[in-house]
Amino acid sequence: MMNYKMKIAAAVICLGAACTAVAYASDLVQAHLSNGSIYVNNQKKELPSGQSVLNVNGSTYVPIRFISEQLHDIVGYDAKSKSVYIDDNQIRYAKSTVSQSDQTEQFKLKLLAAKTRYAEGEPLNIWASFTSLSKEEVTIYHGTAMITYYMKGEDGIEAQILSGDALFGETFQYDNELIESMPLELPISYNMNRLQTDDLDTYMRTTPQPATLPKGKYVIGAAASYSLSSSDVLGTEKRLVAELEIEVE
Repeated sequence: MMNYKMKIAAAVICLGAACTAVAYASDLVQAHLSNGSIYVNNQKKELPSGQSVLNVNGSTYVPIRFISEQLHDIVGYDAKSKSVYIDDNQIRYAKSTVSQSDQTEQFKLKLLAAKTRYAEGEPLNIWASFTSLSKEEVTIYHGTAMITYYMKGEDGIEAQILSGDALFGETFQYDNELIESMPLELPISYNMNRLQTDDLDTYMRTTPQPATLPKGKYVIGAAASYSLSSSDVLGTEKRLVAELEIEVE
């Protein structure tokens, strides 16, 4: 007997031929394509060409990769086990067990991790905070990203996420804190350097868990580069750096 997944696939194939339903044995699967709009955080998102919303027996199905990537998640697919992996690095609840920091009289950069040992395939729960220590209001100027990340494996391979050249001004009051998770693009970049490939599209579509690090020891670093003057960025530039060691077992 054809299983349920195969019947759904048959329904989709028929849809491509302008069918609206498919019957197999005593089962009837109602399915149709929709041009409905998709909103992510109240912003309308256009589906890529050739992708549609599918309604099956009253339940709506959307392209999982498209939706996940709109939410800045990393999607991987294992063709052998037919498994979909979705990793995200959003901080919802986190308690650190280890941290390192660097500071000036005005600001403090802190790099934190939920733990230092991770199982292979387990997401890395690492984040950084940039906190104002000044009792007075301070305006600083920085690149596209306030906090940038880098990493180095015990094999000597390195990766980093750089900030853009654009200059942004940001004002901090006392104890204001900026928090940012380690971007999953960092382990992806490391893995691509390890595999010696620059074909991001192929890597993302053929790797079951693109943001998973192989077993080994790593140094994870966070850096905050900023200036106190928009007219003399190089002359007043400050740089705070913090590093942690982790192990994937």
